[in-house]
Amino acid sequence: MRRVPWPFILAFLVALFAILCLLQSLRNKVVEETAAYSAEIWSTQLKSIREIYTKTVVNRVVKQGVAASHDYESNELSIPLPFTFTTLLARSLQDTHPEVQTSLISPYPFPWNKQAHKLESPDWKQTWLALKKEPHYSRVVIGYDEPGHSLTLKHSSADIMHQQCISCHNSHPSSPKKDWKEGQLAGILEVKIPLDSVLAKTGDYVMFFGGGIVILFLCLFAVAYYFHYQLISQSQQLILLNQDLIMASDFERTKLSHQIHDGIAQLLTGASFLLAAEKGRKDPLIDEVQQVITKALSQARSLVKCMYPLDGVKNRLETSLAEFANTTMEQFSVRLDLSRVNHEFVHELSPKESAELYFICTEAVTNAIKHGHAKNIWIRICDGSMSIYDDGSGFKDGKNLSGIGTRIMKYRASVIGWSFGMGQRTPSNGTIVFCQRYKAARCL
Repeated sequence: MRRVPWPFILAFLVALFAILCLLQSLRNKVVEETAAYSAEIWSTQLKSIREIYTKTVVNRVVKQGVAASHDYESNELSIPLPFTFTTLLARSLQDTHPEVQTSLISPYPFPWNKQAHKLESPDWKQTWLALKKEPHYSRVVIGYDEPGHSLTLKHSSADIMHQQCISCHNSHPSSPKKDWKEGQLAGILEVKIPLDSVLAKTGDYVMFFGGGIVILFLCLFAVAYYFHYQLISQSQQLILLNQDLIMASDFERTKLSHQIHDGIAQLLTGASFLLAAEKGRKDPLIDEVQQVITKALSQARSLVKCMYPLDGVKNRLETSLAEFANTTMEQFSVRLDLSRVNHEFVHELSPKESAELYFICTEAVTNAIKHGHAKNIWIRICDGSMSIYDDGSGFKDGKNLSGIGTRIMKYRASVIGWSFGMGQRTPSNGTIVFCQRYKAARCL
């Protein structure tokens, strides 16, 4: 039965939620930036058109005797004032785009100017102070005008006094301020654009795009899920194959050790007895053959012990390790320390545990000598754990950390319910192999 990969699913859902939140935030940011840019263009066009109207129309016709008046409708020989013209233009544009509102705000309006707003609200006063310090910058505020109203973007820009307007404002008898200078802040041009409708329109696109991403992620998840379990299935097959190979190897090793013990060893023993019966002949050749047979019989018995050292006996691990250590030290001229093998704990091990731990030890020692060229090796068994240290060169760039020998040692530890680990003993040299009973302290 396949387990549901909840961590994988949870990570997928978290990533999907994060992407949807990012899309939502990106949508809001794009809408706000677009609205602010549109409002800036709107206000810039109004001020540019008014400036052109003042330079190219008002200043010329006034010299020809045509008056510029706010009450131009009652006088056929007059044209609108620049402010009045700007108000008419904003109103005309608002008829085309009713959602956009334009306001001209000033603390010095002419008495007859009913369209101009005074600095009454705290927000306008704050904007006035900000633009007075930095008239070349605009101020953008996003919020609600009143509770329950729609979300609105307010773009406020400075309305600067120009040279062509100073003479009129300073000389007109109804002007509230008569000491105007070029470049002073005369008012605020505010453009308001509601965002709720824009957000609602773009929400459909975001949902469509988000749905596409969800479908894409689901497809990727399905593909990853398929290959994940394919990999797990293949890994399990390899594990089973390794288990079968190890079991077959153990079986053949046991079988061969019995054949050597019951066949060759018995024949050598019989030949030794026959030669012993012929000692009375005092033939030097008989003594020489006797020595050869005795040596061959000793090697056969050592080979049997190496192939199946424990032979099902419970307390043979310590003895077998001692015999293996003596043989190894004699053959390879290395020092193998067993001083930290705990006798009481070793005697508590089951025959199966003893056998698997023995073969792990022999594999680790062989690797330390063959690959690490170690001169000193320590085997420590106590309190539910086993460690094999050495002073060799260790593994270069992680080589041999995942070889066949390592996998076999890991499997042998797993069949007796022990964990397995392997790594560099110190940053410079040496290797450590350790096995540990679950919920047991590691022996150092």
